[in-house]
Amino acid sequence: MRKYIYGISTAALLVAGMSGSAIADDKKGFYAGVGVGYTDAKMEPLGLAFESNWAKGLKLGYAWKALRTEVEYNDFKAGVNNGAMMGTYDSQNLAVNLFYDFQTNGPIQPFVGVGLGGRWQDLDLASGNGIDIYDSKSRRKIWQAMAGVSYHLSDTTTLGLDARYIEGFGDKGGYYAGTQADLKQGGVFLGLNFFFGDQDSAPKQDVYTAPERVEPAPVVEQEPVYEPAPAPAPEPEPAPIVVELPGDMIIYFGFDSAELDWAAKEVVAAAVAAYNEHGSAKIALGGHADRAGADDYNQALSQARADAVLAALVEAGVDASMIWAEAHGEHDAAVSTADGERNDMNRRVEVTFSLGM
Repeated sequence: MRKYIYGISTAALLVAGMSGSAIADDKKGFYAGVGVGYTDAKMEPLGLAFESNWAKGLKLGYAWKALRTEVEYNDFKAGVNNGAMMGTYDSQNLAVNLFYDFQTNGPIQPFVGVGLGGRWQDLDLASGNGIDIYDSKSRRKIWQAMAGVSYHLSDTTTLGLDARYIEGFGDKGGYYAGTQADLKQGGVFLGLNFFFGDQDSAPKQDVYTAPERVEPAPVVEQEPVYEPAPAPAPEPEPAPIVVELPGDMIIYFGFDSAELDWAAKEVVAAAVAAYNEHGSAKIALGGHADRAGADDYNQALSQARADAVLAALVEAGVDASMIWAEAHGEHDAAVSTADGERNDMNRRVEVTFSLGM
């Protein structure tokens, strides 16, 4: 059993080692989770093997980017049928776990972890003819080791798959025929984590409101005053036409993404409304990226963000000849950061209106 679990754990660690060391689109804040697992369990030194080795659990934790700590509860139930002995086994595990999430550039994030806690176990055994031969309720200290990967389904949800090994230690009862019985487990667990609270997401964006149009003052014609000698008074010149351009707008993006979320689409809609109010205005789009990742990659990513906004404006009816898009990469940052550091304010496209380019 240990060879099987160690093999899965080693594979997960190899994935972690090959994933690079760049900053990941990681999670911060509180999270809750649910999980289900299948285990290969054996009761030592009785040599009992189990049937229907399914487990289910709940967890509550907090993530500090690369580090996570959580309280985890698992319920394990199994049947025993070894020919000479039959029965049931029920255990509840409560453990405090500490995880390290390896930093990656993509949605897949390897992790490793360890945990300490306690197990409350109940083992009932009967002989093949139905005679009770063992009934024990006991508790043991346990330790466990985990290795696996998580997949970021969204900004607030991750799907995790891990392999783990669990073993008891310490003397808390559970003896059979003068020998202390203890369960050793190894298995694979699948779970969902739901993050809430302090999330690393784009800042709330203000919805642009187009300014009220200023109408030119009406021209009042004065009736000429007829006098014998003087020439008629000249007509007053019309008041100048005032043209007010819309203010600059900013569209923010998620980490390593050029997709427009709902907040970004609202800013695009506001830009379209402002353009329709000022038909002669031209639009300049400046794409930017933060300093996480290589410079060439960020240059291409900022261009993709500017092109995404351009495509959305054209789709909404803006004349493509009135738009100019350029990429600034990780240069001209809104917030100065160290190389390799992520920043929400720097992942943006700046929208500027002008009378000419």
